[in-house]
Amino acid sequence: TEIYTLSLHDALPIYQLPGGGEVPQDAPSIAWAEALAAEGRMLMLLGRFADARDRLEEALTMGTALDCAPVQASALNSLAIVYCATGEYSQAIESGRRGLGIALHFDLSDEVMRAHVNTSQAMDDSGRIEEALRLGSDGIEAARRLGLDRHSGDQLRVQAGWRLARMGRFAEAERVVEPAREAATTPF
Repeated sequence: TEIYTLSLHDALPIYQLPGGGEVPQDAPSIAWAEALAAEGRMLMLLGRFADARDRLEEALTMGTALDCAPVQASALNSLAIVYCATGEYSQAIESGRRGLGIALHFDLSDEVMRAHVNTSQAMDDSGRIEEALRLGSDGIEAARRLGLDRHSGDQLRVQAGWRLARMGRFAEAERVVEPAREAATTPF
């Protein structure tokens, strides 16, 4: 609960690894891999993409070695944004797709949603807007099935509405966004 009352900058020390982020090479563990993925995600959210990339790639390597699907999916989904931010669009989309595949296979609902959001954004940023719309629509349906409609489903609806509006498809954008607008607890 502490993290929700802090800014991202204030929350980062909660996620940072002891010893300046050095992970003992002789003792990889799921706990270390989770910590690396969490810190990498926070750094990604702060826009510190180079630092995030280091942590996330290390988390992915460790998660893969330990066969830990939640760490792999989390790291891949965050890397989709990191790679996108550095203009590595193909790698961003591939990371997101891999994260989605793992999340679907292991029923990791939060990671399924992150994969839809992050990968569709990478597709959009790379100019593949129709593909982003399709993946986002799949994500809206997944959110409904997973009981995350008001959270991730609404986020994906707003993304889809923005994409449709940019394409001049205003009536469709309004229809897609309407459920999110109706359910909103604060005005848009």
